[in-house]
Amino acid sequence: MHLSRSEVKGKAIVVVGASSGMGRATSLALAINGAHVVACARRLDALKSLENEVLERASTQTAAGSVLPLEMDVRDRTSVESGLQKAASRYGRIDVLVYAAGINVPQRGIDVLSPQDWDDLIATHLTGAYHCTQTVLPILRNQDDALVIYISSVSAKRGDASGIAYQAAKRGVDGIVHGAMTELAGGSVRFSVVYPGLCDTPLIDRRPQPPSDQERAAALKSEDIADLCLYLASTPAHVNISEVVVVPKTPLR
Repeated sequence: MHLSRSEVKGKAIVVVGASSGMGRATSLALAINGAHVVACARRLDALKSLENEVLERASTQTAAGSVLPLEMDVRDRTSVESGLQKAASRYGRIDVLVYAAGINVPQRGIDVLSPQDWDDLIATHLTGAYHCTQTVLPILRNQDDALVIYISSVSAKRGDASGIAYQAAKRGVDGIVHGAMTELAGGSVRFSVVYPGLCDTPLIDRRPQPPSDQERAAALKSEDIADLCLYLASTPAHVNISEVVVVPKTPLR
């Protein structure tokens, strides 16, 4: 399988959770390699900053694509339906959807996690993934090939310090993915899940004890996950990479 980053050129790709971290880096990587990215998040100002960065880079790169900022709250079904319909109407299709929305809270242990924080984490990670998946599938199934990528976490694979709500939500996303893969086996929609280990994003600043400078230096970078998503979005229709676990070389907590 010989792949080129140019394989994403002209594709219409929705990135949910594009305002920071892995979602922002993925949006940037896709756009500067020629994709038309619909960047979705609650913070419209951050999305416009992303759009401006792509426009600046596009002035020196003939292959660059575009970014369309789109305010979306994944916890709100109406917001998701409206946003994905706008994306499909703009380009006549959606080739790839990347679900990268995520949050966490400092007070995350079983003894201190509040019901409100539980609800918010489950709504953002799990219910949001359900809303986006169920809404986008009728659009994707009308095409010869389409792909949904979920940026999950190794927290879905093993217990760690990310907190019970975060881990429960990430494991729940596995249920959505594997259930949908089973139900739609043999169809035109492919599913991939990326499980990153510790990654130096704004999310880890929400830890009760943020990582040290040494741990940050050894951690994955958002661009590492962006490059992986770029690769997945470049794969041909007969290839399905269902799961990818990517962790720092140095073991980290």
